[in-house]
Amino acid sequence: MLHDPEVYADPMEFKPERYNNDDTEMQKINDLVFGFGRRACPGSHFAFGTLYSIVLTTLATCDILPALDANGKEIIPNVKYSSGTISFPDKFPLRLRSRSPKAEALLAEVSTAPE
Repeated sequence: MLHDPEVYADPMEFKPERYNNDDTEMQKINDLVFGFGRRACPGSHFAFGTLYSIVLTTLATCDILPALDANGKEIIPNVKYSSGTISFPDKFPLRLRSRSPKAEALLAEVSTAPE
């Protein structure tokens, strides 16, 4: 998808500086995971909206804290990232603590799916 010489001059050459400019055409291609053009994923807006809602609800209602070991001492994670085409952090232990009873009720409400 990113080897079109009409979009990128010398597409087969390693030129990372091509992404560090004010070219508006380059800025349009920011959702590579979902594709673009005629083959773009039709659900990308739904996915972004859902992810945004989940992250926003979590950040608004919970404290994200380091996990505790057997002695109650915080475990500071050594976060490592995958090395695949799409990089993401490896799993690491953490604690989520609701900020209030009202926040806990909201989390219970959004986490129960209707049947």
